[in-house]
Amino acid sequence: IFCGMHKIAPPSAFKLNPVNPRKITAEQLSRLKRSLQELPQMLELRPVVVDNDHSMTVLGGNMRVLAARELGIAELPYVTADNLTDEQKQRFIIADNVSFGEWEQEMLTAYWDVDQLVDWGVDIPQAADNAAVDYRNDYAPEYKVVVECVDEAHQQRVYNQLQEQGEKCKPMIL
Repeated sequence: IFCGMHKIAPPSAFKLNPVNPRKITAEQLSRLKRSLQELPQMLELRPVVVDNDHSMTVLGGNMRVLAARELGIAELPYVTADNLTDEQKQRFIIADNVSFGEWEQEMLTAYWDVDQLVDWGVDIPQAADNAAVDYRNDYAPEYKVVVECVDEAHQQRVYNQLQEQGEKCKPMIL
């Protein structure tokens, strides 16, 4: 059965990966279940990834499968990773669970409700009194210009010119 570009199967058809390197606390699982109930479209937008249709071993989405089972969801969209080598599958298991970026805390708390963010599973730094740090009052946009230089001598000339004009700047090598 296909659901758009995805196939669908009951949650019981999926085999949770026995070497899944991620863990989930009861509280996190509860938040995930609530999130799936409030936004069920997330399941189709982010299908479970399985090794192949024969084994149905989950490479990505173990926690969503677990949450769906507990919620009694009838069907889950999935895609297969048939075209990946064993090494690529191992890398995918890790890469799917790695956060490659960090939250811009000031932006999050300026535009989203802190309690809702915490409820959705976002880690918000805690103040000394264990309340979420609210950056909304402190948030001020920063305006920067990056000048690409052809070499170190060019960088030094541009830096000197900007300093002479009274600009606050610092040279960087990226």
